[in-house]
Amino acid sequence: MRAALRLEDFAAADRGLDPVREAAIARARSEARAEGYAAGLAAGLAQGDDEERAAIAALVESAQDLQLSSLAARAEGAAMLRPLVEALARVAAPYAAAAAFPAALAEAVAARTAAAPDARIVAFASPAATAGVAERLGAGLEVRADPALTGAQARLEWIDGGAELDVEGCLAAARDAVDRFFGEAEGRARNVE
Repeated sequence: MRAALRLEDFAAADRGLDPVREAAIARARSEARAEGYAAGLAAGLAQGDDEERAAIAALVESAQDLQLSSLAARAEGAAMLRPLVEALARVAAPYAAAAAFPAALAEAVAARTAAAPDARIVAFASPAATAGVAERLGAGLEVRADPALTGAQARLEWIDGGAELDVEGCLAAARDAVDRFFGEAEGRARNVE
């Protein structure tokens, strides 16, 4: 006995639908596909946004940690450097200024003489420095002692003006600047801790 096997043709069954029903099914498939795509896109974007926010938060935290570490290192470096800078300002700078004072005064006189060769210049220095200044400036310039001047201070006068050289004042300003710098550095270090 032989049996015949018959396969169903579903494609043919679909062809038998009326055009209104076929259009409704096509529209439903299209809408479902669009909704699925939109939902997938939204989920992907949300996941990407979450990952991006987490990465940005980690970067911000790392940058803040780096900034705090940098500030702490600067404060530590400044604290270690302070005794050396203060010693230089207190001990070495006055000796260097005293040694450079006559040369600086001679430069000021030379600059004024170059600007006005016929000007009669009188130099004033502290009583202790008068001999050294006169020797450095030469016989062509009058040098007078002024008890109001001390150490590395001098004044130049000419008919229509004058100039002052105050190496001592510059050193005092430098020491004040060093104190302010390290005081501010210590303040920043306390804020970091």
